[in-house]
Amino acid sequence: ALERLPREVQAEVGRALVNVDTELARDPSSWRGRLRKFVKTYSGTRAALLAEVDLLTERIGPQMVEALDAFARDHPGTEAAAKAVYLKGFHLSHNGRSFGERPGADPTDRFFQVLEVSRELQSGKYPASEWVEKGAALPVQFYAYRATYAPGNAERILAALEPLLPDLLRGFEKDPTKDLLPYAIASRMGELYKSLGGGVAEIEGVYDRLAAKARNRALV
Repeated sequence: ALERLPREVQAEVGRALVNVDTELARDPSSWRGRLRKFVKTYSGTRAALLAEVDLLTERIGPQMVEALDAFARDHPGTEAAAKAVYLKGFHLSHNGRSFGERPGADPTDRFFQVLEVSRELQSGKYPASEWVEKGAALPVQFYAYRATYAPGNAERILAALEPLLPDLLRGFEKDPTKDLLPYAIASRMGELYKSLGGGVAEIEGVYDRLAAKARNRALV
């Protein structure tokens, strides 16, 4: 039935079927080959361009970042470029080990790389999309295993995280079931304050400052 649909719609359905066919074949290793075939078949469509980005993430690490950066440069201001930038930020945020970071290392430089990605996605350079929307959360989702911080670095990260809270608050006010704001404060910032010998009092201070900016202080 695909042949009776407009080409862009064919591509959207065909992209979904890549995953379905891979699952039915019970051969996860075949997914990338199927995706390459899809990109060739539907070249020139939105779905194929977005799928090209997925093909750049086969091996996480510095070379992947270079490839994603090059793709974004070659497709400026597009949704596909936003996806490439987001995936760069996602893997930098979650997979420090793939970039040579070891347990106990100081992840501060990597955090600020992720923050830069998030700011780029929020800069207005890209059209509205799921990649732009999800990019705002990347600094909060940042993960480092048993991190230690050189003097002053935990404070730098805390100072960078707090200005993000009002935007998270606006989302939380619309839907309190979304837990990104309390996670940002209690977990991410809480861990950093703990590393500095602090804790409850500092977190209370964060909530007090945030409540002063809220339309609904009681919600905070």
